[in-house]
Amino acid sequence: MPFTVSHVAAAAPLALVWRGRLVLSALVIGSMVPDLTLLVPGLFDRDVGRSIGGVVVFCVPAGLLLLALWHTFLKEPVLELLPAAVRRRLVFSARRRRALNVAIVLNAAAAVGAGALTHVLWDSVTHSDGWIVQRATWLESTFTVGGLHVPVYRLLQHGSSLAGLILTAGMFVVWVNRREPIALRERMTVQQRALLRATWLGLTVGFGAIFLRFELAHADSSTVYTTFGRPVVAAMRGFAVA
Repeated sequence: MPFTVSHVAAAAPLALVWRGRLVLSALVIGSMVPDLTLLVPGLFDRDVGRSIGGVVVFCVPAGLLLLALWHTFLKEPVLELLPAAVRRRLVFSARRRRALNVAIVLNAAAAVGAGALTHVLWDSVTHSDGWIVQRATWLESTFTVGGLHVPVYRLLQHGSSLAGLILTAGMFVVWVNRREPIALRERMTVQQRALLRATWLGLTVGFGAIFLRFELAHADSSTVYTTFGRPVVAAMRGFAVA
C-alpha cells in the first residue's frame, strides 16, 4: 500500500481549489482514515474503508471522531513536541477555538469524505485488487528489478509513496512558513519538554516493537511486505498508541 502519510499529498489540490471552504484538518484526516483499519487489526475488516460505500459508512464517521479527538485532546500536546520555531507559527491556529454548529460539521464531513475518496482512488491503481488495476491489465505487467519480478502497480505503489511523502513534507514546510511567528509564553521548561519528547519516543519504539513482534509471528513468509511493510505498520501503530 502507499505509505499512509503520503496520501495527504493527493488531497492537497482539493485544499487549493476550495481554499477556505473545506476544513483543512478534516481533509488531511480524511485522506488517511481508510488506513485506520491497519492500526486496529481485527476490529474492522481491512478493506472496509477502501470503496465508495466504505467512504460513506466508515470513513466519514471514523474521520469525524478522529477530528474531534484531534481538536479536543491531541493537537496542543503534539504542539508541545515541536521545535520552538514551529510552535511560534502554529500556536495561534492550534489554540483557536471555533464555535461548533451544523454548518461546520457538514463542512468537516464533506472534507473527510473528499479526502477519503482521494485515498480510495490512489489505492485503486496501486493494489492488486484495486478497481483500476483489475480493469487495466497493463498495470499487472511485470518488470525485473534486482532479480525480483515486480508488477507495474507495485512500482507505482512504492514510487508514489516516496513522491507523496516528499510532497507532503514540502507542503507542510511551506504551510508553516506562511504563518507569522508570535511571541510565545512557554508552558514547559526545556528539561520538561526534553523529558516529554524522550517519553513519547520511548513509548513509540516500545509499542512499535511489540506490534512488530506480533506482526512477524503471524507472517506467512519472507516477502517484501514482511521485510518493509510490516515494520512500517508496526511503527505507525506504536506512534498512534504513544
